[in-house]
Amino acid sequence: MGAICMIEHSKELQNLVNDAIDKGGEIAVRGSFGNLGEDAVDQFFPPTIPVNVNHTMKIMQEEAFGPILPIIKFSSDEEAIKLAKDSKFGLRTFSGLHLLPGH
Repeated sequence: MGAICMIEHSKELQNLVNDAIDKGGEIAVRGSFGNLGEDAVDQFFPPTIPVNVNHTMKIMQEEAFGPILPIIKFSSDEEAIKLAKDSKFGLRTFSGLHLLPGH
């Protein structure tokens, strides 16, 4: 992961994550950077995977443009399509793991 171009953007990413947590989301995984050194600027945001998110959360309605991958559960392809369309940006992906043998 590289640096985020503006410090303000890092703060906005954290606001999106905080909003999800405040509304019942959880952080499944959050990365770290190790030692960036004394001269490193505060423009890094750890890769973050929030779970138990829903479409009332800003993280599902706004463009993050950062290393955040929210995970939302769905029960059918139709529901996945409905959820994917519930954003003015359309930047969504879904995985059909239930379609694979053994899942």
